[in-house]
Amino acid sequence: MSRYWRRASASKAGALIDGRSYFGALYHAARRARRSIVMCGWQFDSSVRLLRGEDAEDAPLPCELLPFLDALCLENPELEVHILAWDFSLVYVPERELLQRWVFERCKSGRVHFHFDDKVPPGGSHHQKLVVIDGNLAFFGGMDVCSSRWDDSAHLTSMPERRNTRGFSYAPFHDVQAFVVGDAARELQTLFEDRFERATGRELALPVCVDDARWDFVEGDVSLPASDVLLSRTMYHPNIHEISDLLLTNIENARELVYLESQYLTSVAVRDALIRRFGRGDLDVVVILPESPNAKEDLALGDAQAQIIQSIADSGGSFRAYYPGRGPGPSTYVHAKVMIVDDRILTVGSANLTNRSLSLDTELCVTWELDRADEQIRALRTRLLSEHTGVSAAGLAATRGLVQELDALASADSHLGAHDHLRRDPRPAAVRAAVFDPVKPLDELAVDDLISRTWSEWFTRSVETVEGWFQ
Repeated sequence: MSRYWRRASASKAGALIDGRSYFGALYHAARRARRSIVMCGWQFDSSVRLLRGEDAEDAPLPCELLPFLDALCLENPELEVHILAWDFSLVYVPERELLQRWVFERCKSGRVHFHFDDKVPPGGSHHQKLVVIDGNLAFFGGMDVCSSRWDDSAHLTSMPERRNTRGFSYAPFHDVQAFVVGDAARELQTLFEDRFERATGRELALPVCVDDARWDFVEGDVSLPASDVLLSRTMYHPNIHEISDLLLTNIENARELVYLESQYLTSVAVRDALIRRFGRGDLDVVVILPESPNAKEDLALGDAQAQIIQSIADSGGSFRAYYPGRGPGPSTYVHAKVMIVDDRILTVGSANLTNRSLSLDTELCVTWELDRADEQIRALRTRLLSEHTGVSAAGLAATRGLVQELDALASADSHLGAHDHLRRDPRPAAVRAAVFDPVKPLDELAVDDLISRTWSEWFTRSVETVEGWFQ
């Protein structure tokens, strides 16, 4: 079992909560790049605005991503920008920018280099979200630099002039990105170099410009410990599952509290680890999820997630799944990928609590692992809970009894809602999960059999529904 790829030091670190903080920090940090900016992600948009509203007033350079990167290169003839984007599935064509590689490479400087990365097993995706500047500053977490990600921590239900994509407004959106300065950033740059060579067949030797003091102005919403961090990955070829080993070990060693934020909760391994840990004594487990998935996500994973949540709740442990943004208007969509254990272990990254994130897709997580509770990690947890509940962070510091406290808030006049553990038909869950949330590439699964079973289950449910009309 290997929980991490590299251990490296960070001379400075912080958490950036929600898109306004991350996009703003990225804009101002990139202006200080000397030799290189590298970016990899699940999705990019050339026209996404990094600064909006008052943040964009008197901006010295364009606020849209591609014009901004091109302007940086025109200002600095030594600067090169390299972008790796997942060569996405046809399922996502309606959501993606057309002719994207052609769009990015039309820049005036000729030094913004865009590549699609298709080196994934069938059914897998590249899901890492990483930006490294000069091998000295790295941003990572749940946020891609693309449309429909920007929001601020107020998550107002109506903000059409800022939370807008291609003329359409979108619901409030919550995410977490983090940054590190120093040796850890250099190691993350080597990860990008490895990805680049695998994707293009060409070696990329990026410069490193060490000057930690250059980033003194970069401030997170919460400062994180300047200490060693663990860098962990998921990759199927070669078969690397460091993130799974890390998360399951963290659950096994939890003493009082496991706090999780995720877009989904469908991982069988995480479910089993939580149930095993509940069998050894008291533990509070708090999971922050979206109130409901969109239609496509619900079809793919809704039944499987309901089954996982129900089985954990039935185990008898102190467990609850919550969603933020209860009340009139759309709730806040949770896209963050965060684990906090006993306020002494913090993991921020790209991996959801799904089977595919822990086994098939390409993922990245960075972990702070301390011997005892740390005030900075606690400050991040209480800051996140304060955002989700609308309650002062000072009242959310306890690690024991947190589920009971949040249940009371969810029953009262707060922003927090509790997920109902409603039983759903288990039959289609396993079939859909095998296709949409696999632990192996689709070419290693009996896809024809799965499709046949899916149609069979659909037909059986349809017949039962019709029969129910006449009873």
